[in-house]
Amino acid sequence: MKTINKWLCMAALLLSAPSCQKLEDVAAPEFGFEIENETIRVGEPVRFVFTGTPDIISFYSGEFGCDYDYRNGRVVKPEYGVSFEFQLRDGTQENQTSILLSTKMPDDMSSLTTDIIESDAFDWKDITDKFSILRVADPDRRDYEYAGLGNISEYIDQSKSTTKMVFAVRYTTLNQSIYGGGGIVRYRYFTLKTIVNGEESVYLEHPQFGWQLVSTPNKQEGRSAIYADATPPYVQLRNGWGGEHTTNDTRDYGISQAIEISNGEMDLGPDKSIPIRGVNDVVMKSYEYTYDKPGTYNIAFVAKNININGEKSVVLHKTITVEE
Repeated sequence: MKTINKWLCMAALLLSAPSCQKLEDVAAPEFGFEIENETIRVGEPVRFVFTGTPDIISFYSGEFGCDYDYRNGRVVKPEYGVSFEFQLRDGTQENQTSILLSTKMPDDMSSLTTDIIESDAFDWKDITDKFSILRVADPDRRDYEYAGLGNISEYIDQSKSTTKMVFAVRYTTLNQSIYGGGGIVRYRYFTLKTIVNGEESVYLEHPQFGWQLVSTPNKQEGRSAIYADATPPYVQLRNGWGGEHTTNDTRDYGISQAIEISNGEMDLGPDKSIPIRGVNDVVMKSYEYTYDKPGTYNIAFVAKNININGEKSVVLHKTITVEE
């Protein structure tokens, strides 16, 4: 009797083995989706309708940082921009301020004069029109105003690993008995930034530019100055006052030291998906997403089935157009 029971038990185990193995196998997920409207507007949610019940669903919107094509990593070359805050007080002369950039400079920047600055030792590019510079007629000119972000990427030498660059803010006062009184200009938060997909990151801050003041020899002393210890630090460029100081044509330069800008690439790491369903979550029949920028986006849904023996997945792609 014991022998019969033993064989019956062994037979039962053998018969049950295929059934257990079948339960542990990972089946490929059955999954599909449709887009209710493949052309939508910014700020308007788009609805995706699902079929199937995979264990896990992840979504790639096609936006920067969430693009399936860059799931293994994204390497970019950043753009560069300059920004600052600007203040204009008093005076009636217009266009006294110019923002300059040079990729050529002398080896020794410690003993500059206006003769050197204005010689071919530099190759100044006037980039003033990249910024919003306050004018005499502006009612809020006595307050600091953000001058905008001026893109300077065109001046980066792509053939080199780094580009040396000098910045200068030039302040010109003409004979005030003829052209009217000069004013006071101040700038602060002069900042070099990297730009990646419209997102700005600080590369150099105002004090790191090592500002120095250089004026024409006929400029009245003590009018222009660098306030490196102020909170926040700023540079002041100011007209002459009294007697001959009002009739001289003068120029002041707030000039930076030579700075190095990398021409290298930035590794941003892999783009990330948006997890929208996990193993223990309820079955999803639909999903909504809202875009905040116009464009054509290549979207992807990744559906997975998973257990202790592994996983199987399917990836489905479609395109969506987002209009302004």
